[in-house]
Amino acid sequence: MKQILLLSIILCLIPTSDGRRLDAEPAGNTYRGTITLQEPRALDIKETLTDSSPNYPETIKLYYQGLKENYVVFYDWNGHTLYYKYRDNKFDRRLRKYVSRLAAGAPYEVTGEYQGVFVFENKTIRRFKKKGEDTLADKKEKQSIPVFQLVKYRELILEEIIF
Repeated sequence: MKQILLLSIILCLIPTSDGRRLDAEPAGNTYRGTITLQEPRALDIKETLTDSSPNYPETIKLYYQGLKENYVVFYDWNGHTLYYKYRDNKFDRRLRKYVSRLAAGAPYEVTGEYQGVFVFENKTIRRFKKKGEDTLADKKEKQSIPVFQLVKYRELILEEIIF
């Protein structure tokens, strides 16, 4: 452990080819600084849903987790996931290149149209309820996972790079 720490300190002190010194930043600070703590999280959004406004917002700031089946999985500060459908089935390769540019852990402003919600019936078996079939109680359930059709995403980390 001491050897790794010593090596990282030495690497930080080595000057670059143009004479500047590299300052290493902890990995946790790299991505977490671009989405503020005041941004609404999945549970906050679920709590604001009412009979008069039962719709999720189209644009949400989230972190990218990975690909799962036909979905791009994003998560918020609390670790709650939201699914964005990017293809119809495993043979649909139209948007595969588009989503391959996503970087794990990076913050994104994701835009999507609400498609439905995954509801867990027996705490392990999930069931998809399409838009219109789902109720407000399904949307507001703490363990339910909202599903959107991926329209676009915008990486937020690029706004924070300083040379």
